[in-house]
Amino acid sequence: MVVPVEESCSHRAGLFRPPCGRDAVAFCVYCGAPFCAEHGERNDDYTDVCVRKRCRAKYADVHEHRDFVRRHADSNRMSVCAHDDCRERMQHRCARCGLEFCEEHVAQRDTVDPNDPKRVEVRALVCEHCHERRKLWR
Repeated sequence: MVVPVEESCSHRAGLFRPPCGRDAVAFCVYCGAPFCAEHGERNDDYTDVCVRKRCRAKYADVHEHRDFVRRHADSNRMSVCAHDDCRERMQHRCARCGLEFCEEHVAQRDTVDPNDPKRVEVRALVCEHCHERRKLWR
């Protein structure tokens, strides 16, 4: 079901410039801003993303992360650590991506609980890949 957007595009070409003002076609899934067809992208998976650098970076990161999980899941099917070129037995699950790693490739780190709407920081086992992504998602 498509919900009509009754707002105008909020994209600004500069700090002191007025917003675009064209009829918006969707809301950005990351920042919530309405955007027109020129200032965003509507995707088949209902991931509508505006042209803001931070939002585009998040969109790209989600796809890269899905590829990372898909590429490394085969290692876990063989009970091996999901880290590149590691042949140790898997021992611990990453709290963020769900892949399993040996003791060397996960560490207890402060992270935000993705299931908590209050974004409470918790201490959890997190792999290197997920730890490196944390700044983008704050």
